[in-house]
Amino acid sequence: MTKTPFFSDRYDIIVGFTSLSTLPEMVMHELIKIMKNFTVNQQRDIWAVIENSLTSAQDVLPHSTITVVFKANGTVVCRSLGLHNPPSRVMGVDFFCGGFGCRPLPGELRYYNKYHPDIKKEVVRQECSQCKFQSRNVRIGEVDWVQLLPGSRRIFWHDYPPTEQQRALFLVGQCQDAKVKRERVDSMNAVERARKRRM
Repeated sequence: MTKTPFFSDRYDIIVGFTSLSTLPEMVMHELIKIMKNFTVNQQRDIWAVIENSLTSAQDVLPHSTITVVFKANGTVVCRSLGLHNPPSRVMGVDFFCGGFGCRPLPGELRYYNKYHPDIKKEVVRQECSQCKFQSRNVRIGEVDWVQLLPGSRRIFWHDYPPTEQQRALFLVGQCQDAKVKRERVDSMNAVERARKRRM
């Protein structure tokens, strides 16, 4: 482990992929587009380059979200881009299950949507096959911390990492009391920590 800061003047941008099985051939096309916009097209606004380069990154995004780290006005910015792809993921975010203490296995948490031409008016809900939880309907436009990537209908971005309260989006309405909601989030985190210790 290095003692130098994670983000120094040596790097202008760091691009990461979250999937454990992401292959080089799956991500190379997007990385080449980013490099081309910097070198050939001489673009200097880092976030604008990311927006322009990843607008059609729908080959890699079904398998992995993309995290970018860069500096803007002297401040380190970390953002994640993901695909709105029901039934496996909505708004590009890995949400907690709304069931109390439930930690679903891959494929057990699914999302259903009611399509609308205006993506912000689309309604989604969460269901878990492990604990049988079914959430209320959530209108995408009401989730103000996720943003649609310009020029895309299915790619969203948000500041990374999302807070625990944000990942617990589908708990809202299921337990209105803030203390109960906090206890549910704490329970989820305790189960996740115990599971990692056993690995």
